[in-house]
Amino acid sequence: MSESLREFLKISEEFNQLDEQKLIISSAIYDRMKENRISYGKLTKNIDGMGPSQITRVLHGKNYNIMTLLKILDFLELELEVKKK
Repeated sequence: MSESLREFLKISEEFNQLDEQKLIISSAIYDRMKENRISYGKLTKNIDGMGPSQITRVLHGKNYNIMTLLKILDFLELELEVKKK
């Protein structure tokens, strides 16, 4: 296997791990929305300064910025916890 292919596969694996983490976050948000009977529409209407596309990116595990995530978590009364692996 060539060095460049090895590097590509390593990068690809790192992206997959990050995508998995984003999907875990999305799942927790969906669960909380369901638990509190909060619709997508209610979420988009009640978070100031945030458009539907920003919320969609978080819910679908796409790229988003930390402020977007924190605003959604705050509205849903959730918090982000960072810990050692």
